[in-house]
Amino acid sequence: MPTDYGTDVLGLDDIDDPETVVSGELNLAYALARRLITPTGAMLEIGDTAPYDSIDIRLWMGARFSLLDRTMLDDLQMQARQVLTQDERVASITVLATFASGTLSVAVQGFGAEGPFSFIVATNGVTAQFLRGP
Repeated sequence: MPTDYGTDVLGLDDIDDPETVVSGELNLAYALARRLITPTGAMLEIGDTAPYDSIDIRLWMGARFSLLDRTMLDDLQMQARQVLTQDERVASITVLATFASGTLSVAVQGFGAEGPFSFIVATNGVTAQFLRGP
């Protein structure tokens, strides 16, 4: 029996007009991608008290350290992995962060109840893009 990943409006940091509804693995991928661009504690600030771990990878672009330092990217990978595994629909996940030409990319490969999924979120520090989904 297939697992229901739920249904939501397609969107990363904005909602398209007209709205597009997604379900299945694509919905899971977008939900996880949003966890990577939501500031820590943002859900509490709007009154949502449900547990929701998140980080905002865009903030890594303006930090005082160099993203050319592999140690910083390894730390980002570890934090992203911790955040993404908080979603109960994720059985296992790997994260690879890279920085090139002024763009920070976080590639995610995971395994959920319905099988494998993958996506990439890229940011220049101002905007974020969902580059590829299941």
